[in-house]
Amino acid sequence: MNDENIIKTYNEGINAIVVVVKTISSRIDFLNKNITGLNSEITGLNSEIAGQRDEIVTLNSIIQELKASNVRQEIRISELEARLNKNSNNSSKPPSQDGYGKAPKNRSAKEWQDYWRPARTRW
Repeated sequence: MNDENIIKTYNEGINAIVVVVKTISSRIDFLNKNITGLNSEITGLNSEIAGQRDEIVTLNSIIQELKASNVRQEIRISELEARLNKNSNNSSKPPSQDGYGKAPKNRSAKEWQDYWRPARTRW
C-alpha cells in the first residue's frame, strides 16, 4: 500500500481500517504457517546432512586404509618382482637355483619314435 491508499482507507472510516487489519493479520498467519513448515523441513535436512557427514568421515577413513594397503601391496609386488628377476648372473645365487629356463617341448608319440630310431644310412 502506498501513502495515498492508506489515507483513502483512513478517510473511509473505521470499518475500512478493520478490513485492512484483518487482511494483513490473515496474511501474517499464512506466512507464519509457511515459516513453521520451512523450519521443520530445515531441521530434517540438517539431520540428514549430519548423517551424511558421518558417512563421509567413515568413507574417508576407508579410503585412507585402502591407500595404505595399496602402497604396501605395491612394495610387496616390487620386492617379489626383484626376487623373481634374480639369477646366478646378477646375484649371489648359485646356478643350480636358476630354474630350468624353458619348459621342455611336448613331443608326440611319432616324434619320440623318430627321435629314438637310429638314422638310416645308405650303403
